[in-house]
Amino acid sequence: MLIEALSTGWQKEQYTSSLFIKLVGEEADEDIRDAAIEGLLECWNSMALAETGKDIDSDSSEVITEWCHRHPDVFSFLSNLVRTDNSELVRTTAMQALAEAWPHYPGHEIVYDIIKSNDSESVREAAISYLPKEWIKSSVMRVLLFEIAKSSEVESLCTTAMKKLITACEDDETTRFSLLPIIKTMIRSDKSESIREKAVRELVRLHPRNSDLIIFLKGILQEEADENIRISTARAIFKLRWSESDMSSVLNKLLQEDDSEYVRITAIELMLRMNFDGQDLPSILTETVQRDENAHVRVAAARGLLRTKEDRSNILSLFKKIAIEDTSDIVRIEIAQKLSESYAADTEIYSLLARLSKTDKSQRVRALAVQTLSEIYYDYKETLQHLLELAQYDESSDVRTSAIAEIAWHYSQKPSLFDFWCDRTLQAPFKREYDWQDNPRQIALQVLVHQYPDHPKILELLKDRVQNDTDEKFRTWANQQISRLVPATT
Repeated sequence: MLIEALSTGWQKEQYTSSLFIKLVGEEADEDIRDAAIEGLLECWNSMALAETGKDIDSDSSEVITEWCHRHPDVFSFLSNLVRTDNSELVRTTAMQALAEAWPHYPGHEIVYDIIKSNDSESVREAAISYLPKEWIKSSVMRVLLFEIAKSSEVESLCTTAMKKLITACEDDETTRFSLLPIIKTMIRSDKSESIREKAVRELVRLHPRNSDLIIFLKGILQEEADENIRISTARAIFKLRWSESDMSSVLNKLLQEDDSEYVRITAIELMLRMNFDGQDLPSILTETVQRDENAHVRVAAARGLLRTKEDRSNILSLFKKIAIEDTSDIVRIEIAQKLSESYAADTEIYSLLARLSKTDKSQRVRALAVQTLSEIYYDYKETLQHLLELAQYDESSDVRTSAIAEIAWHYSQKPSLFDFWCDRTLQAPFKREYDWQDNPRQIALQVLVHQYPDHPKILELLKDRVQNDTDEKFRTWANQQISRLVPATT
């Protein structure tokens, strides 16, 4: 905090700079030395502006460069830290300062040596990261970065060198093509999956109009074992595509044959983004939603089918069948939601949801059907009776609780339900396992407290729950309600 105050309040003072230099040289704590370097930068920047007569809005790199020519000791000071300080943190910060504050200073030979031979990988990476574009255009520096990109054992160094080369040389066609074999080699043989994946993305960015790359990338799709790289490769081919029919063939093959659910989902996503040629896309998705072995792929296909121009009545017939027959509750839940969102006006959807809420083998599906049924069809005369039966007789605690919650939300003001709420307050089965769970007995009593605060039965029920309920959280709440209601009854 003191260093920060000095660097912001007295940064123009020469003695402040001297103090920071002393701290960097003598302080044992590396964090303090590190902060002192950052303070020095603030000081030197302010001193440079003052000495050169430039305002604060001037190009700081130009100002520093001009000032640095008159103070070569500053550059020497930081260069010496990078070479000799025993703290990797301090060396890294000094390297960042060196590259950031003096990008135009004619000392790239020093930085070259640091990148080539410094024993700290983080210092070398900082040096590469902050290399100015002009320095990379030096043939010596470029050769060094090529070597690091090709052979470094350290993943971050390899990636940083590759990205720096690509960024610095994207306007240089000769250099771009000289990078091509390096990146291809990385994609095919680098031990790091993340480097291979990044190399695929950079390849497309560097050569967006090279049609030969499609052939190369198709080969990667066939050979690559890592699913993330296959996904990146599929996206790369999609960006490079020269033929819609060829792209259709690639994506259809992935959807039919790739063993990764994520690759198949990506294939569906890309199919939907293009004007799919060849085999009819709705037909492909219809087959996928019924046949694919993975539930998440089937869900992706179902969502995609709704985005196509397939006849809505055909989709409705298919979805009604899947909602009942699919083996995965993930798919049945998704289909039930899509049916309620897209086909709520169809009279058969009510019957389907009612059936799911009673007979589906998954309590998750039944609970979801209960919620959907009450949200969309709460004004149907059959809905309330259906929910009352589920609230009392379903074998699942989650379904019973869901039904009671929906009744409370949509029908709490019905006087005819008073006895139902009293009964559920005392009789609704529930055993708390997690703090976040809703107790159906508490939901019922909450309705009574809200709707009938002056009814003598309510205080009686609250006292009974305080004394007899097995759920501590419910007992605490009931006791609070007694404290709130008793003054009103005296």
